[in-house]
Amino acid sequence: MTPTSKRPKPNDEPDGRPNGEPQDRPYGVRLPEPWTLADVQGLTGCPQAHLLTTVGIVTHNGNRLHADCVVNLDGICAVRASDGNDDNGGHWYLGDLVSDAGDIQCWASYGPDLGDALRAL
Repeated sequence: MTPTSKRPKPNDEPDGRPNGEPQDRPYGVRLPEPWTLADVQGLTGCPQAHLLTTVGIVTHNGNRLHADCVVNLDGICAVRASDGNDDNGGHWYLGDLVSDAGDIQCWASYGPDLGDALRAL
């Protein structure tokens, strides 16, 4: 399965968020184009997959990562993060959600493609 094919760019709402972006989710917390939550849910078989809006400390092998997108897959998280070694938007990691504060301990990196990370589950 691949993400939904090209979609027209949404119009912006007056507050700057894309048309249709839920107001209870901060602008900017979303999947990379062209992925949708329905794509993630279908590929993983996890109907409760959702984006985390509150993220605590994210680590991989003891090193702290800067996460810019986190998908919670019922306690396992797919995290897009810049680890300082890449310069093209970050790599996807898989890890465990280990606290109510949103701390995540990642166990592996799967490269820049979200599909590769999700298929590794």
